[in-house]
Amino acid sequence: MSGAGLARGRRMRGADPDLPPDSGAIIEQGKSASTKRADFTNCGKADVNEALIKPAKRKLARVSFTVSRLIEFCNRRELVNQTGHDVSEWPRVALKELIDNALDACEEAGIAPEIEVAVDGDRIIIADNGPGLPAGTIKSVLDYTVRVSSREAYCSPTRGSQGNALKTILPMGYVLDEARGDDACGVTVIEAHGLAHYIKFSVDHIRQEPKIGHTTKPSPVVRGTRITVTLPTPPEFPTGIIAYCKEKFLELAAAYTWFNPHLSLRLTWNGEVKIDVKASNPRWRKWLPSWPTSAHWYDKSHFRRYMAAHIAHRESITVREFISEFDGMTSAQQAGEGRPARHHRQGAPLPHDGSSGRRSPDVQVCAKTW
Repeated sequence: MSGAGLARGRRMRGADPDLPPDSGAIIEQGKSASTKRADFTNCGKADVNEALIKPAKRKLARVSFTVSRLIEFCNRRELVNQTGHDVSEWPRVALKELIDNALDACEEAGIAPEIEVAVDGDRIIIADNGPGLPAGTIKSVLDYTVRVSSREAYCSPTRGSQGNALKTILPMGYVLDEARGDDACGVTVIEAHGLAHYIKFSVDHIRQEPKIGHTTKPSPVVRGTRITVTLPTPPEFPTGIIAYCKEKFLELAAAYTWFNPHLSLRLTWNGEVKIDVKASNPRWRKWLPSWPTSAHWYDKSHFRRYMAAHIAHRESITVREFISEFDGMTSAQQAGEGRPARHHRQGAPLPHDGSSGRRSPDVQVCAKTW
């Protein structure tokens, strides 16, 4: 066939006459490769879409776990919040709370307080000559679902009103001993009325709440109360946490003798006497929580809280009974029996010595505050 015939035949087949004779095979091979690439690309897109639709793992059905608020007493961060003090100050917190309780008990009983403090290694021992802590009170302290306080709803110049002093002291030993893991525990001994209450504080990690062991044994303490708090040595205080704050510990104890002239205080540190102060005025008196509070010490919100607390606790109370709770609001007081009525009408704090003109400085400050 001539060259013109070949060119005409190639045009009839759709080929380019300017291309070489074997270019048709090359074009067919290119089309085949492009088709394969398209198929591969489409296949990849389908796999990706299928992977997005179908999850690689099964879906987790999350459970809403319930955590007891009681655990707030059982870890370092929450106990710092409860006490308002860092771990390094816990020995002083224990000292302050236990001396306050001893002073309150003695003053309520009309006894000049005599308090002995002893530091023995990792133990703080505080004893007083008060009426002794009742067993029922100790039992209520171990119930962490409630907070009991005879000061909570009252507006008055008292040392504390939250009712959680012992509740925060009992877990301190456990928190400081947490490095021991499941074996961690805090041990506190409360002795009163011839009975020693051994309290072992630990945590139920399954229920996330305190686990408290309470056993009793005979005790030689028949007068007053003696409390022994053990504070183990945490890793960050190799010399002991009590020894770490020794200077401030002694300063705090000494300060009590300056502001409480009716107090006799003796403190020993590992057998060495550090403080031995006798009461400068054993008959000194100040406003007592057993005295009626003044109506002038309450603002609207505190008065509402005080009234609600009475209704909730007593279920039914007459207006006369409620009014009689306030100082100067009974007929006997208004007639001038007992302390001078003019102090009650003014809402002034009661004089510490029964006179009409002298008042306790700390009561004056409290009256101005309220």
